[in-house]
Amino acid sequence: MKKLCSLFLILLLTLSLVACGEPESTDTLSTDAPPTETVSNTDNQSDTQAPPTETEPDTETEISTDSQDSATSSEEVVLLPVEDGTLKILTHVCTVPFAVKSRIQTKTLSGAWTEELIEKLLQASETGASVEKLSDKKITPLHFEDFAEGLDIDRGTRWILVENVMFRYIKDKEFCKVETYMGDGKEIALSDELKEQLEIALYYAPTNTYLGTWENGNLEIKHVFEREQQVEFSIEEIVKLSSKKYRIKYSLLSEEDQSVRLSLESQQSEDNIGSLDMKTVELKANEKQTLEFEFSGWEIVSFNLNIYVFVDGNTTDSHIKIVFN
Repeated sequence: MKKLCSLFLILLLTLSLVACGEPESTDTLSTDAPPTETVSNTDNQSDTQAPPTETEPDTETEISTDSQDSATSSEEVVLLPVEDGTLKILTHVCTVPFAVKSRIQTKTLSGAWTEELIEKLLQASETGASVEKLSDKKITPLHFEDFAEGLDIDRGTRWILVENVMFRYIKDKEFCKVETYMGDGKEIALSDELKEQLEIALYYAPTNTYLGTWENGNLEIKHVFEREQQVEFSIEEIVKLSSKKYRIKYSLLSEEDQSVRLSLESQQSEDNIGSLDMKTVELKANEKQTLEFEFSGWEIVSFNLNIYVFVDGNTTDSHIKIVFN
């Protein structure tokens, strides 16, 4: 029995010594392993260290990109490119004073005449001069076409979008290429021919339009933008009745029976209206009708007479603008 107890004690002592010895062996291996790897890979150290070096910049780049995206989202960005062969025009219309309320009118032009203008615009050269920004206000594309806030810039400021390029036009002030609506830009050379065609696009197209002048009883009129029309309009005469009173005689001709509405307005400026008149005419197919309007103008300053012919309810068939000097 004593022998068995002695053997059992010896066995327990042996097991204790083995258990205590294992951690010492493990600690020694874990401590020696790094120096062994370092020495064995000394020649290839740059390759060994490359992955951690690349990982750190990747992390920094992702953070930087996020911050850039955040900054860009708060800044103004341009509209997406418009369809090839299409010209989109955005016009700033506002109340007086300018900063009270603004809205943006949009129209889109296409066709052979428009494609010719687009080609000229894209080929127009820069003058080398810079154009200052209009405002510090940031406007996103989606918000811009539904804009209904105060915008303290010139009434009638226009933006022309062609393919992936945007131009800004302020009559008698600037024509430039811009990246944002309100930002600075690069001045574009505007020849007389290009200016005339651009202004027809901005102010008249796609409506069938006649422009004329009346001075000392002489009327000169030309067709500046032509498209298919339902009613043929012609001016027979304009007579000055008194210092401010005029009478215009004109004729209408239609190939079919239809109801036509005419609007006449004389104005010295956008805010100074002389006459407003409107009438509806029932036309018979191929029967010419002659009508008269009397209107008031101004004695000393020049003014405009605008006549609109509407068909199918509110569709503008023709616009006739005559300048009285």
